[in-house]
Amino acid sequence: MDLIQRAQQALDWRDLLELIVPYCSLDATGDWVLGTDDEPGTLLATSAEEANSRYALTVEFLSSLADGENVPISGVLDCRALLRIVEQGGHLELHQWTRLRDGILSVQDLRRWLNSHSERYPLMASEFRQVRIDPIVVDTLAQSFDEAGQLSENYYPALGRLRQKMSQIRSAIDAEVRRLLQDDSVGRHLQENYVTERNGRMVFPMKNSYPKRIGIAHASSRSGETIFVEPISLLPLSNSLQETEFAMEQEVRAILRRLVLIVRPHVSTILQGFYATVRLDLRRAMAVLSIHWRAQIPDVQSEGVVELTAMRHPLLIDKVAVVPNDFQLTAEQPAIIFSGPNAGGKTIALKSIGIAAWMVRLGVPIPAKRARVDFFTSIIADVGDAQTVQEGLSSFSAHLLMMNEVLSVADAHTLVLLDEIGMGTDPAQGAALAQAIVEQLLVQGSKLVVTTHFTRLKAFAATDQRCAMAAMHIVNGHPTHRLIWGEIGESEALSLATRMHLPDDLIERARGLLNQGERQLSVLVEQLEDQRRILAQQNQTLQRELAVVQQEKNTLSMNNQAWENRKQQLEEAAQQSMRLEIQQIERRANDLLKEIRQSGSLKQAARHATEIKNLKQELQPQPARPDPIPEDAVLKVGDTVHVMVMDCSGVIESINGRKVEVSVNGLTMRLNRAELGQMRRNADAIPTRAPRPQSMQRKRSKSRNTRRQAPAPVLRVSQNTCDLRGCRVEEAFDRLEGYFDQQILNGRRTVFILHGHGTGALRTGVRDWLNGCHYVQDWRPANDDEGGDAFTRVDLK
Repeated sequence: MDLIQRAQQALDWRDLLELIVPYCSLDATGDWVLGTDDEPGTLLATSAEEANSRYALTVEFLSSLADGENVPISGVLDCRALLRIVEQGGHLELHQWTRLRDGILSVQDLRRWLNSHSERYPLMASEFRQVRIDPIVVDTLAQSFDEAGQLSENYYPALGRLRQKMSQIRSAIDAEVRRLLQDDSVGRHLQENYVTERNGRMVFPMKNSYPKRIGIAHASSRSGETIFVEPISLLPLSNSLQETEFAMEQEVRAILRRLVLIVRPHVSTILQGFYATVRLDLRRAMAVLSIHWRAQIPDVQSEGVVELTAMRHPLLIDKVAVVPNDFQLTAEQPAIIFSGPNAGGKTIALKSIGIAAWMVRLGVPIPAKRARVDFFTSIIADVGDAQTVQEGLSSFSAHLLMMNEVLSVADAHTLVLLDEIGMGTDPAQGAALAQAIVEQLLVQGSKLVVTTHFTRLKAFAATDQRCAMAAMHIVNGHPTHRLIWGEIGESEALSLATRMHLPDDLIERARGLLNQGERQLSVLVEQLEDQRRILAQQNQTLQRELAVVQQEKNTLSMNNQAWENRKQQLEEAAQQSMRLEIQQIERRANDLLKEIRQSGSLKQAARHATEIKNLKQELQPQPARPDPIPEDAVLKVGDTVHVMVMDCSGVIESINGRKVEVSVNGLTMRLNRAELGQMRRNADAIPTRAPRPQSMQRKRSKSRNTRRQAPAPVLRVSQNTCDLRGCRVEEAFDRLEGYFDQQILNGRRTVFILHGHGTGALRTGVRDWLNGCHYVQDWRPANDDEGGDAFTRVDLK
């Protein structure tokens, strides 16, 4: 028995296959699964890609079941035995030909159904992509037989004529028999009044004294009293009947020989279609099984990873209430060490991982909530007693022999399952040997699942980062079959002995016989396990706190985003309100200007001019007043403050309670603290300057060639834009003069000219004209925010 057979036997592989068979529609599929018929192809996948393609096909069948589609697989007949007879040139009876016809037509019907549904189920259809039965074969078999399963007279007219002739002869024989029975010259010699058949001839039962001229004797009764006589008048009809029957037999044989010649060259294609049906049937069985097991289609890769969430061993699903468990093998932790008491479920856990790896090879869905099971080219299991009587090997020797084989073939694509490794010999030496084997297999890159009672191996697992540990959970001394990851399980041999009611003094003696080293190692393992448990609890607490912090962070982020959205909405609303207010003010100012032009009353014009001035002031931005000085702020001599009454800055010279003396351009003022605005330290102070009369400012600006500050940004709207598109250059000058007059009267000092791009002539002419225009204080091309070079911004005097 090789390693593969041993692994399958150890993992109860045959039992799993027997669970699958009842879900197959065809007997041939069940035979293939159980290994009695391997013709449909390789049962087990040879790569991760092949395994994934099988699972993809299973997914399509799950989709078809969800759609309520009945893929016509169960109606396909198994005609392989008949096809092999035809392939060998053998003879088939008529009923065998009708069955072969039905089998071939059923395969063709399935192929036709898949082709018509190829868009919805492309993978199913691809199984028949290479299967194309010659239409001549299909049509010939379909038309060769009628509904009664006889050769068709329509398709074979010569046969039809022979059948018609035979019918006519039989009718003539029946008529002659009726006449003879009514003929008194014959009737008085009859022993009994009926007709029978002997040697294919129609005969009358006559007395042994009948006249020989009536007919030919063919047989007699045992007593000799009755002679079976064929009347002379029936001889030609009977001869014609036998000749016709012989001709019919010859015609039928010729037809069936022609059918053999037609079908024989296509036997391999027909068998190919049947085997494709068997493979589809197995995938359909997997889909139905997946629904029954509530199983998952696993993620299959080639990295040697096993991640199973809440897996149930498939052999236990229909027998007991299965306890689901999680399993994980990764590149960082390629080994699992299961520990715990006897009958706690360690071997079931080990077998669960092994059977899942084999299920991937067959394409069986995994009974778990989530599954990733990578493809292993080799799955090796050493479970149970390997003792062989024939070879005279002990259990331990047999295990060592198998370990030698395992070590010789194990590599990075191998999954090795070792149950109670190192048992059957001296515990100390067995444990040391077990650790050495585990270390060597890890060096060779294999993935390992090991169950053990050895304290040494438990300590190794606890200190080697390549090993994951899991213990079988115990409640009040009874196993729950649930795995606790990250913990080491005690073997509980003495506790089990207590539950089995062994004498107390015997158990105490056993405790006393434990040597000092074993006790110390056991204590160290327990301490290590306690520390691990504390760290795990701390880690859980930290994770919970991190989750709370993350949730609060997410909440703050959502709140900030909500505030930003609200701020943006308010700003947009304020801008919209400002635009509407400006438009209303501009419309009112334009109305007033019209009234001034239309009215001849100077008094009314003066009143309207005052109102326009007020509207202009409404359009001007209001300067922001400085914040008042906080009550808890400490003022010092030399600090710069804002004098609100003069709207300028000054320097503190003295402080007397709430009275403060402030110097403004050499003028000392005594003010209350409440009359002062937000102060700034000397390091941030600005030069103090009282506002000068406008006339003085205008004179100073004329006397000094100072650099003018950049104009404040102005929102470009239709009310402050002159559209010159379509105008000639000279016409544009006239329109601009009138437009500038009106805007100055309206109190607007910044306007825009829309001249467009065009050839550039209008833009160049306008800008040259602006350089000498007495209305213009300054101009520049509009920036991108103002519309770009298609506009020119003009600041009026």
